[in-house]
Amino acid sequence: MTAFVNGSRRYFDELDYEFPLCKSCEKPCRVRVVDFGIGFYEYCGAPGYDEQLCAVSNCCESDVEDGDKHRCEICQAMFVSEDALDAHDAGHTEDER
Repeated sequence: MTAFVNGSRRYFDELDYEFPLCKSCEKPCRVRVVDFGIGFYEYCGAPGYDEQLCAVSNCCESDVEDGDKHRCEICQAMFVSEDALDAHDAGHTEDER
């Protein structure tokens, strides 16, 4: 993925999520790049620019994880954590398994 931040081009190889899920709300999301840096600064008379580009979800601006890691084999639902998947699996009946 290529992102344009402050007019410059940055390449992000780590944004190749097959099924991106928000870690905060555990729902499917889109990934966007946000600059959390402080911007222009001056230190001992030397000017500089700080940028901290992070991949976040578009819903909560939280971390993003590939949901394909924790997918229910019965209904194909995706989850961020193994615990959430286990809790979901407990809701399926024996006939569905």
